[in-house]
Amino acid sequence: TYTDTKVLTADDSGAVLSPASAAQVYTLPAASDSTGCHFTFISGHSSAHVIKTTASETTLFGAYVHNGGAFGSNSDAFRHVEIDDKTSLTHLAGSAIGDHLFFYCNGTQWIVEGMSHAALTQA
Repeated sequence: TYTDTKVLTADDSGAVLSPASAAQVYTLPAASDSTGCHFTFISGHSSAHVIKTTASETTLFGAYVHNGGAFGSNSDAFRHVEIDDKTSLTHLAGSAIGDHLFFYCNGTQWIVEGMSHAALTQA
């Protein structure tokens, strides 16, 4: 388990990324070197955590579900959000502890799925 900012390698495959304090940044390894690699992100602190690809790659694809944004919002208002050719995902400040994302690599791109209390900022 990595609780602090970390530049990940293929050797870290299978690790749980669970920030325990303040906003943390996790950098995924190059997709071309990571066929079969996978990571699980579980928020352990409500901050604006970032999960991003290496600078030379734009390879995040997939989707996630969130329940509408502000705390106390209607839990029946789930939204399915596409991730298409992005370099980073950022939790909003005040994200919920327990938000989770799964990252899988097919050697060409990183595929993302998960659930979050609020929308993620995509860049």
